[in-house]
Amino acid sequence: DQMTPNITLRVTSALPGDYHPEIVPLGFGELIGESAKKYDIPAAILAGLFEQESGFRKEVIFDESGKHDSPSGAKGVAQIIPEFHPTVKNPYDPNEAIPYAASFLRRMMDSYGWPLRVAIYAYNTGEGNVLEQIGVENLGSESHENFSEENFNYYPGVIKRAAKYGHKEAFRDPSMIRPAFR
Repeated sequence: DQMTPNITLRVTSALPGDYHPEIVPLGFGELIGESAKKYDIPAAILAGLFEQESGFRKEVIFDESGKHDSPSGAKGVAQIIPEFHPTVKNPYDPNEAIPYAASFLRRMMDSYGWPLRVAIYAYNTGEGNVLEQIGVENLGSESHENFSEENFNYYPGVIKRAAKYGHKEAFRDPSMIRPAFR
């Protein structure tokens, strides 16, 4: 975590191509790549989002006992909250959750005309919160009065994680160089 963006960029840029499915934990790289392509979401960003959400921890992803669900009831690799996403039959099934998460990001972008950055914030806090409480114009700003600390740092966390899966644009993203909210 102490690597500078320049060192990380040199390491990442030495790897061929952009997205690196082979380094995604638990063998989810291909499924993420297919889902990303289908819904036109950068695959490395999708991989970064799942790492941000579940840490690719097996007990979070596969343990259907509910013991490892988030305090808000989010489940599985994509941390889906069933009551907000009733079309998802089994949020613990990566074959359902991964494509659903990609489709959900795409749906928010298409429905509201949002850029991917705003859809990623909304993935964390909920589209209603973005529309009613935070305001699209405040997302990514230095002001955090309408954000929880988690949400304020959510998008930068996704982008930081996406960088290791090959998202080279991460190093030009302003959120990568702004100081973290304390």
